[in-house]
This record gives sequence, structure tokens and C-alpha cells, in this order.
Amino acid sequence: IVAFASIWPARGGHNLAADLVRYDPAAAEGLMDFLFIELMLWGKAQGCASFDLGMTPLPEIEERSLAPVWYDIGHRIFVHGEHFVGFSELRHFKDRFRPKWHPRYLAAPGGWRKLPRALTDAAALIKPA
Repeated sequence: IVAFASIWPARGGHNLAADLVRYDPAAAEGLMDFLFIELMLWGKAQGCASFDLGMTPLPEIEERSLAPVWYDIGHRIFVHGEHFVGFSELRHFKDRFRPKWHPRYLAAPGGWRKLPRALTDAAALIKPA
């Protein structure tokens, strides 16, 4: 096995989403493209109307004043981040499939003091144990 992805139906079974994606960095170039294209084709054959590539930070995040803090936090909770040099590379990979991006936000009560706990809880929901 040089790559795998766990997938799950979304939005009533008419859409497919990649959850956990892993591959051997020593594998052939283009492996991730191949994996995602095959997943999309399989989903289409199963009657799925769309494929969810997952979340990706906004491209501008690295340019903001708090970028080093958010960049580090993002790396700790992001699902596919360890296979890419940075968020911009991950965003570039996903952009090649011409996705429709939809904003997602995380809000936590209590301001900055409660944010670490909210991010820890979010990471627990995203990352497998």
C-alpha cells in the first residue's frame, strides 16, 4: 500500500468526502492526483454529485500579523497538512480540481482564554485517536 483514503458519504449520500488521506512520500510523483481522481470517478459511478476535498486555510493567512501563531495551530489540527510544505502548497493542490470554496468559521465563548480548549476539541474531532 503506497496510499489510501478513508471516505464517507455526505449530505444524504449524494456527495462523497475524503476524511483521512495518507501516502508514502517516496511514492511516484502524481500519486495524490491519481488517488483523488480515482476517488472522484468511483463516487460518480456510485451516484455522488460532488466530492468534498476538505477544508484549507485561506491563502492570505500567512500574510497576517498573527500568521505565525495561526500557522502553527493550523499545522497541529489540519488533516492533510503533514504531506505538504505549507498551507499554500495544500491550497494549490486542491485548487487544481477547481473546487467551490465555502467559508467555515470556528467561534468560541470566552475570548482568547478559551480558544486553546476550543482548538483542542476541534482537533479531537478531526484527528483519529
